[in-house]
Amino acid sequence: MNNSLQLQQRTIAFISDFLSKEYAGLEAQEQLFKDTAALFQGLWPDYQACQVGYHTFQHALDVTLAAIRMAAGWNKLNPQTPLAPQHIEVLLCSGLFHDAGYLKDKDDQEGSGGKYTFDHTNRSKEIARSYLSRQNKPPEMINLVELIIEVTDFGKEPDLTVFASPEEGLVARMVASADLMAQMADIDYMSRLHDLYDEFLEGYAFVGRDKLQEQGIRIFDSFEELLKETVSFYEKIILPRLASLGRMDRYLIAFFGEGRNPYLENIIANLSAQMQAGQVKWQKLGEILQELGLVSEEVIHEALLRQQKSKAPSPLPEANGDQLRERLFQWAAATNKSKQLGDVLMEMKAVEPSTLRHGLLAQLLPPRLLNKLSRNELIFLVNTSLLVQNSQNAPWVFKQILEMINEQMECKTCSLFLADQHAHRLIMALQVGTLDRKIKQGFDIDKGLIGWVFSHGRSAYLAKGMLIDQYEVAQATPIAEEVDSLLAIPVYINGELVGVMELAEKINGSFSSRDADIMTVVTNILASLLLLISQTITPPQKG
Repeated sequence: MNNSLQLQQRTIAFISDFLSKEYAGLEAQEQLFKDTAALFQGLWPDYQACQVGYHTFQHALDVTLAAIRMAAGWNKLNPQTPLAPQHIEVLLCSGLFHDAGYLKDKDDQEGSGGKYTFDHTNRSKEIARSYLSRQNKPPEMINLVELIIEVTDFGKEPDLTVFASPEEGLVARMVASADLMAQMADIDYMSRLHDLYDEFLEGYAFVGRDKLQEQGIRIFDSFEELLKETVSFYEKIILPRLASLGRMDRYLIAFFGEGRNPYLENIIANLSAQMQAGQVKWQKLGEILQELGLVSEEVIHEALLRQQKSKAPSPLPEANGDQLRERLFQWAAATNKSKQLGDVLMEMKAVEPSTLRHGLLAQLLPPRLLNKLSRNELIFLVNTSLLVQNSQNAPWVFKQILEMINEQMECKTCSLFLADQHAHRLIMALQVGTLDRKIKQGFDIDKGLIGWVFSHGRSAYLAKGMLIDQYEVAQATPIAEEVDSLLAIPVYINGELVGVMELAEKINGSFSSRDADIMTVVTNILASLLLLISQTITPPQKG
């Protein structure tokens, strides 16, 4: 099964789980998902498979999931007046069909479907109406789905006066808000902008640039221009539109709890220019040796091939007394040690041990950062290193290191999350601090700041003022206080990304790129300890 299909199935499973818990009568919607999947696969008689790269079936699912989560947040805050099953059914249909208009007719041989960028909403409504009519849905439901799809048309100001009841308007605002939030919160949003620009180009050619400009539509003359304007687009266009829709994204905070809005965290992480450049990041040893001009790319490639061919030894049994002495001798003689890249490079006589030492130190403490550290910060790193030596068999010492991090970084809590790839989750392993609210025990790998950091393998932070925590909405239901500052660092062990270290709630000021640099070094030091722990602790036997 390919990754795309797995992601689709996982997203549908999230939605189905919500329906089974809160709307048992809607579990029959399984056929709706099968039918819309078949539509985007080109299995309907009138339409080809989706050929655009941005407005795909996964996008439709992501929007539907975000809207469902908003509905769940509403229900949580308004247990006396939850959304009715018929409104949830309308939400599902509107979310799944809202961008179906990008699909080409069966006999259309021109372009990929991007040509419909500026008129896809009308086509989406036609496809939804045709399908729901065949399913013998009531006319009032079909009309409502069309009205909601119309609200998602980004080229028009949403008309919310057309809805017959507050509940219908609420669902419309949720779907339209989910359309804005889900696409910009996509973990790969910045890289997928190329696909969006390709759709724009086809739409420009099909309609005509002059005609579009007469309609007041912004024309981007290059991909670089689109990329450059992305932050401004969010601040000046997306945020005002979310406000005009009643800030439905606030219900995501209620859904996820603990003051966290993973969608907003993803968006800020995607957009922050400070997070895109200038930070010290974890690097593989081979990358560092190449940057230092000590080894060529060809030599690194050859060494990696040799390393892959070497067989990993069986783990050593637990030892004490004489056995410990014998194990130390084995270690010194390298008779029971798996080959690392440095071992292979020395065997190839590509580097001297002193050169390799230089590279390893540069991996733990990058020279560019070393020159910037204050005396206090250097002492903090030394103290951390000394404590690491005594914490392999004493978890309380490890927690003391985390407490030191809180003190040094002036934050309320420090947490270590480790990845469960099978469950597609990041699970909290350790946490210390004084944060009053209950800390979330796990996150989806592609959601929230720690999900973004894990997916991209690089540090990121959310400073105070970057999160939008003011909701000027009339009669808005009170929600929990929102977390206003976060810093997350990827955790690598032997080159494998295994988790994320997260700091929350800077007490004075905001997290900065300097904080991210220092925590990258600290996390590298702690990763060495985690490696030792992983090699000495025997997992419990199942069954």
